[in-house]
Amino acid sequence: MNLTTLLGLVFGIITILLTCLMGGAGLAGFWDLHALLIVFAGCGCAVVLAVNMEDLKRIPIMLRQCFGGVPDYHGIVEQLTQYSEIARKDGILALEGVIKNIDDEAFRKGLQLAVDGTSAEDIQKYFDVHADVSHETHEHGKKIMELAEKWAPSFGLLGTLEGLICMLQNLSDPDSIGPSMGVAMVATFYGAFLAFMLGGPLANKLQRAFDNEHHKYKIIRDGILAIQNGENSRLLKERLLTYVH
Repeated sequence: MNLTTLLGLVFGIITILLTCLMGGAGLAGFWDLHALLIVFAGCGCAVVLAVNMEDLKRIPIMLRQCFGGVPDYHGIVEQLTQYSEIARKDGILALEGVIKNIDDEAFRKGLQLAVDGTSAEDIQKYFDVHADVSHETHEHGKKIMELAEKWAPSFGLLGTLEGLICMLQNLSDPDSIGPSMGVAMVATFYGAFLAFMLGGPLANKLQRAFDNEHHKYKIIRDGILAIQNGENSRLLKERLLTYVH
């Protein structure tokens, strides 16, 4: 669990709720179904219109990445060091017995390539292609958050305009002016909240998660190539630990 994501989100929302409670009509003054539909539903529909179904299917994965922790780099280094010791002692073919226990698909396939005698250049190409495909997929997923951040204030403005239009159309009815102005102001509030409390921070968090994953596979790639090359296990561990911040 990524505590910074959880703490930032929870305390951010609590802070906003507390400030809403401090004056006026309290939380009731910041609740408006009309404005909520304009901003959240409207912005959501615009994002759906702009992306593909495959991007939408990645939303659960993105959320897991946002709230997931940093990869266990030390554990990965230890794992690669153990594999290096096995390969130096019993030969690289001895790793056949441990490959099936590796959960990470790219790690498992990369090590299998080394055991099968694949050249270092081809193993490098495998991880390069994996990185390129992963980057492209991640960028498409992150785009959803970035679009929400970009367009939410515009839908807040749209809600403001709708509220003002309703107010101007009913100037003869003083009782309708207050609710119409409420829609106008609350819609702007919702748009800012969606953009600056959710969209922007989560997009940045996703980028950080993607960078962590890329860093993890750099460690795995270099470790596998070193195992294939018969590098000393102690030197391998010391070198891979330089990747760990």
